[in-house]
Amino acid sequence: MFKKVHLCTLLVLLLITASITAQTTSQSLDLSPSEIHQILWEQKSQTLFNKQVTRQLSASAEVNTQTNYDIQFYDVFIRVNDTTEILYGSVRFVGEIVDPNVTELQVDLYNTMNVDSIIDNTYGALTYSESGDVVTITLDHAYAAGEQFDFTFYYNGHPTEGGFQAFSFEIRNGAKVISSLSEPYFARTWWPCKDRNDDKADSFYIAFQVDTSLYAASNGTLDSTNLNGDNTHTFFYSVRYPMVTYLFSVAISNYTVWTDEWVYNAGADTLPLLHAVFPDMYVYSLSHYDVTPEVLTHLSKNFGPYPYPDEKYGHANFTWGGGMEHQTITSMSGSTFGFYEPVVVHEAGHQWWGDMITC
Repeated sequence: MFKKVHLCTLLVLLLITASITAQTTSQSLDLSPSEIHQILWEQKSQTLFNKQVTRQLSASAEVNTQTNYDIQFYDVFIRVNDTTEILYGSVRFVGEIVDPNVTELQVDLYNTMNVDSIIDNTYGALTYSESGDVVTITLDHAYAAGEQFDFTFYYNGHPTEGGFQAFSFEIRNGAKVISSLSEPYFARTWWPCKDRNDDKADSFYIAFQVDTSLYAASNGTLDSTNLNGDNTHTFFYSVRYPMVTYLFSVAISNYTVWTDEWVYNAGADTLPLLHAVFPDMYVYSLSHYDVTPEVLTHLSKNFGPYPYPDEKYGHANFTWGGGMEHQTITSMSGSTFGFYEPVVVHEAGHQWWGDMITC
């Protein structure tokens, strides 16, 4: 059975989310799960609009016209230098033109990042121009509707934080914590993409190269981890389900990683569960994230089958004060708040409502 949430939950919420109104403290001694959920989404809304992102988003929308193509596949490689805080990346774009006679495509990327080159994977180097946070790419020829394009975008730079977080380099208890939180339109702060909620890529390949002292948690299935001989290793993930840009995530730190499984369909099927937690929270996590199989059973009975049955589910701690439903790997506060059962339930529920079905 799900545990009842008492006054201690309210006190932790007040410590973690300082902007919760005084009215919350006058509630009854018990908070129901629905009240916890209400607080979570109100906190996201308040944080986002307190940072005045509406101005940024409207300015970007004025120059951004991306309806002439359908993105289908991203192949993302990012080398994360945790000392210089610079990202060195490449993103392969594969998609289909949907309008007639298309000669240009627009890609979102903050102008604080540097474009190295853009290479068509058949025809060679492409020319491009930059205006604001949009890169306009001139294609090698005029494309007809239904024609495929395939190019790779090379870039580098220090990401600019925005929205809730975007991409951050932090220190916690002396350890480095590098993580993303791109909702709603801040994927463009750290990787080039078509940063729209109305066009999910069908699939992703994802690779993060990091120092060997660090673990990189991301979406989908971890296919392999390769040592590079330069004190780095690379984590290779594949995502085989449609995913919107803001749900593509990474969480990097000196995690303690433990696994579990969810057995469902009367024992016929098993989903791997992975929890990347801060080392000092490992023991605490064992008796809190162990509820995850029961949570998934409950939600699947009410919402339908888990949307990503061939991949995984799990949690990765980060330094933001709440939780974020990154597809198949929810990012959770490393404080006790990020382990509370109603928060675990809330973020897992987003795998259906927010991830499979986006805003």
